[in-house]
Amino acid sequence: MKIAFANFQATTKARQITEHNNCSITPPSQAHIVCYKIKSLDSLNNVSLPSSAALILFVATELSQSNQFRSFVSTLPELPFVLLADAWEEQLAFVLPSVLLFLELKRSNQKQQEDIAILAKQTDDLLFRFQHDLELATKVHHQLLPPSDLQIPGVSVTSKYLPAAGLGGDYFDVFELHDKKHLAVLVADSQTHGMASALLSSLLKVRLDELKESGPFAQNLMNHLNREIYQIHQSKLPGLDLVFGVLDRTTLTLEYASAGTLRPLLWAYPHFSELPCASNPPLGILPSHQYTTSFAQLRPGDLLFFHTNGLEAIFESKGESFRSELANLFTSGKKMDPVIFQTELLAKINRYQETKSELPDDITLIQLMIDKKALYLTQSK
Repeated sequence: MKIAFANFQATTKARQITEHNNCSITPPSQAHIVCYKIKSLDSLNNVSLPSSAALILFVATELSQSNQFRSFVSTLPELPFVLLADAWEEQLAFVLPSVLLFLELKRSNQKQQEDIAILAKQTDDLLFRFQHDLELATKVHHQLLPPSDLQIPGVSVTSKYLPAAGLGGDYFDVFELHDKKHLAVLVADSQTHGMASALLSSLLKVRLDELKESGPFAQNLMNHLNREIYQIHQSKLPGLDLVFGVLDRTTLTLEYASAGTLRPLLWAYPHFSELPCASNPPLGILPSHQYTTSFAQLRPGDLLFFHTNGLEAIFESKGESFRSELANLFTSGKKMDPVIFQTELLAKINRYQETKSELPDDITLIQLMIDKKALYLTQSK
């Protein structure tokens, strides 16, 4: 460490003190520590001290108590070490180790500040790239979803997707199979959000496109997806809740399977019920599990309702019974229409958002209503 005696000469004892503390005497312009004697108040205006070095000011007792000296010290870029001029050599020996420690801490702090600045910039860059990737994934996720105004003969389809903040975890699709006789519907709810859910949505889209060509094999699809999702995350991520159904429009028979908590609901006038499902775990948890399907016979005028878990959170937040409230919405309508039912549900969700502002989870709503004219399809077979 380099030390300078700016306006006075270092004595032999002072040199010994500096050497003992591993310091070498140098000109003030090159010094890390500058010692300066304040000999009179009149000389304060002529003091020229380097701002980059630690300062040790030796001052007489009567001068140190003056307001003029205190005002002078307060104008310095960094507060100095102020010592009495009497017996300054002894005081130098006492204070020099502290000054050296101060400089070491100062240098360490500067290095930390530089490191923090570098990390802050790297973090900003990562956040920018992540936000860009997230926005891109969100666009891809939305493009994978089907249009809300699907036109399918014999069935009125109404769908609505309400994403929570960030990249959602829901995926759904409604489509005709290649034979034009079967209508498939899939609703999935991933407990993971972000990039992982976007990748799952892409996987589901690819597998459903394959299904359109291969035929209505609900059980095979569930078992294949279960093994494939397990291989992807090896149980390190939560499983995927999913419900999948295939409607034979010539017989109005619905074959369906459920994984996890999602269940199809049926309003068959005047009754509202949850379709019975085999108890199956979410996809991707047990790779060897064999998923089973169930069947339901529908009638013209029946309405199938599918939803993700986010809808239940809206009702449960108010202490309401989810199933009973849904049943009331179904049975209270003068005319059973999927658009009217969805409008009433959205109004309830809007009232929730007026008090909570943000949805706790994504919400997907799908209604499939068998048209009255579907009766002619079954009779003509």
